[in-house]
Amino acid sequence: MTVRFTVFETPIGPCGVAWRGELLVGTTLPEGSAERTRARLLAQFPEAVEVPGTEFERVRVAEAARSVKATVRMRVAEAARSVEAAVRVVPGAAQVAEVGQVAVEAARVPDAAQVAAEAVRVPDAVREAERMPDAVRAAVTGIVALLGGERRDLAEVGLDFRGVPEFNRRAYEVARTVSPGRTVTYGDIAHRLGTPGAAQAVGQAMGHNPFPIVVPCHRVLAAGGQDGGFSAHGGVRTKRAMLVIEGAIADEPTLF
Repeated sequence: MTVRFTVFETPIGPCGVAWRGELLVGTTLPEGSAERTRARLLAQFPEAVEVPGTEFERVRVAEAARSVKATVRMRVAEAARSVEAAVRVVPGAAQVAEVGQVAVEAARVPDAAQVAAEAVRVPDAVREAERMPDAVRAAVTGIVALLGGERRDLAEVGLDFRGVPEFNRRAYEVARTVSPGRTVTYGDIAHRLGTPGAAQAVGQAMGHNPFPIVVPCHRVLAAGGQDGGFSAHGGVRTKRAMLVIEGAIADEPTLF
């Protein structure tokens, strides 16, 4: 099944999600621009097909459909006027044939909606946008809301863990139980996994998290509440900014 992806705006910049069927296969935090976010996803999924912004495409298709319908109405009106003008003349044999031909041509003008449907051939990517799975659409909505400061729980977002090591998957499942506004440490997750000596392994798993935001690795800290690492663009600064948005840490004053 084809992997598809989309890039969308959030309060902290353009994020992206990739999916296969109903499940997300990857997400990405802002990379500095929409182009870089797109490039990050394509580096992970080289064969992925981009789904453009659905609202823009809906407007474009609706405008095209209206244009075609207007053209059809004009053609029908012109054909009707031609028939009306022709029958006003007492027809000879040639005129009868002409009137008949005009009538036939007018009859061939299909219904406006049918013409619109035939003429507006929506590209594959646009059709996919219109059919974006509800689960994916809900995930995008939740991500935008969460990064805007709402206490959204993304625990219901479906993830495709194919290719993810078993230990990492288990660590991610524990991380997903940490709600916005709270944090845990790598050691906490290791204990919950029943492997208290595996804090470093947990840290490495978080560093390879293919689902940032949905698997909230930004809420997992090093011992003593230290930041630990963060592999997304902006590093620890991005991690702390997300924790500030969620109210897990206080907003820090800057020198400027």
